[in-house]
Amino acid sequence: MNILIIEENSNIMKMVEERLVGDGHNVLNMEPPAAMNEAYLTRLLSVVNEEEIQFIFSIGFYPQISLACGVMGLSYISWILDITSDSYDYSVANKWNEVYVADRNLYNDLIRRGLTNIYYLPLARTINSETAEKEKMISEPQKDILIWTKLADDTTNISAVMDELYDSTKGYIDAMVEQRKSDLYSWTLYEAFPDYIRNDIEKNYPLEENSFETIAHKYDWNYFFKKFEGTYATFYLRHLLAPWNDYETLDIVGDENEEIPIEDDRVKRIPEAAIRADGYSKLDEYKAVVFLPNISNGNKLSEDMWNAMAHGAPILIPLWIDTEDIPADICYKFKNRRELDRLVRKFVTEPEKRGEYTERLRKKVLEEGTIGDRVKYILNNSQIIKEIMGGNS
Repeated sequence: MNILIIEENSNIMKMVEERLVGDGHNVLNMEPPAAMNEAYLTRLLSVVNEEEIQFIFSIGFYPQISLACGVMGLSYISWILDITSDSYDYSVANKWNEVYVADRNLYNDLIRRGLTNIYYLPLARTINSETAEKEKMISEPQKDILIWTKLADDTTNISAVMDELYDSTKGYIDAMVEQRKSDLYSWTLYEAFPDYIRNDIEKNYPLEENSFETIAHKYDWNYFFKKFEGTYATFYLRHLLAPWNDYETLDIVGDENEEIPIEDDRVKRIPEAAIRADGYSKLDEYKAVVFLPNISNGNKLSEDMWNAMAHGAPILIPLWIDTEDIPADICYKFKNRRELDRLVRKFVTEPEKRGEYTERLRKKVLEEGTIGDRVKYILNNSQIIKEIMGGNS
């Protein structure tokens, strides 16, 4: 088949292309549309016609590409990994689209809206089997904790962004935000508010329902989740560094230019690129690897989480992260700082149990396959591809 890929520079897209080319398909590339202007549309039409493109594929959903496909009579397959406003655009429902979604909350949202062209497809590891199945280190890790997160120390309250609300409303919201930082069972805020709080918000900060995104989800993402980004991770970091904890090392993975809002000799920065560059083997140095992802990443297991598990790292993740594909008795999750304390302490002080856990988790993740296997799933199950292949037979 002749496939046009809307290109993005990532390990995931490289594995997608490798699988398609390896299966004998002809793959061409175009950059994502910054805007669907006349020049981009002209080039898109030219490539489709000259190369006899049979469908377009992209990581992420582009409304402009979907609309162009409708004009050209072409099918569009997309795989949404990260939630954006485009993920809820009305054009997602176009009948010539086939949309795979890695985030189960987004998948459920769209299914509840009555869409029938939406399919759940989780992420997977991008490290190859040779890297994932390498011989593990024999020596005991010498460092205590690695935290993979984005830190922030935002002490402002909701009045900084929603000053028109009643003081009582602002106080209620601030209290709810603080409570969510300490209890990670859910991030939903707006739906949990009583009617009088929602009425005050909607009166002073109205939002238009102009996509498949619910009003409750819009308020959470446009206002309230911003109060969590990085700040809840700082809250948990401060707790692990408390005087009653005697961990000797606590390293932070993230942007090397990002300032750490805590002064402590035990804390130092490890660049994300340094972890990824050597196939995640640096994780072997730690007794516990804690992921505290941004709320904007959604509830999916990220590429780094999949790769860390495949490598055999002793990872711990918040309760809101979806691990339905990896049962709870295989992947440990925490909902508050007390549970995180207990699990970290177990990993630091009980190496035998830590080893049993990581090997059990690693085995399950290796069974799940790679991004290439996810692409193979699309090739084997896509109704669009079946129709194309049927027409070519």
